[in-house]
Amino acid sequence: MQRISPDARRDQLRIAAFAVIARDGVAGATTRAITTEAGMSLASFHYVYESRDALLAEVLGAGLEVELEMIRASFDPELPILEAARSAMYAYVDYLRQRPDIEQGLFELILYGLRSTDMAEVSVNVYAHYYAAAETLLSEATAALGVRWSRPLREVAEVMVAMNDGIGLAWLSTRDDALALRLANAAAELLVSMVEGEGR
Repeated sequence: MQRISPDARRDQLRIAAFAVIARDGVAGATTRAITTEAGMSLASFHYVYESRDALLAEVLGAGLEVELEMIRASFDPELPILEAARSAMYAYVDYLRQRPDIEQGLFELILYGLRSTDMAEVSVNVYAHYYAAAETLLSEATAALGVRWSRPLREVAEVMVAMNDGIGLAWLSTRDDALALRLANAAAELLVSMVEGEGR
């Protein structure tokens, strides 16, 4: 029988947890449901994770990384800055429409984490990491576009994250594509308004 490394086991459990949360929500993502999805025993689970919440914390961080990577991949530095910003925000709307189950699961995880003794600090730290990753993404865009911001880059990153969250919750609540695109367009315009005059 082939021995599975701890890292591979963790990867399988994260993938399984994503699948269960997308299908059944956080409430349905019990340790047993996740291990069943992964085809593992409970003993295998506890070999690599101390608790269900430890796994869910990693799932949350990985999910937010996927979002940012998707936005990064959609960014085109050859476009005028407003069009580049729109392209990135529209890509998030497309992602919402394609995988609403995953996005809803991430919001559920964030709120669950704030109520969990074991995950409360994780939820706060994950958002700190989310802001930092968004700042890195904006720094790359700044270098590619040759622009300067009128506000500290960290503040711009925080605004971008807040706008993404707002668009996500609005669309998940209404499933109104036109609304999401209007919000994405407004978000792009707001971001560009924080670029110093010559760069717009």
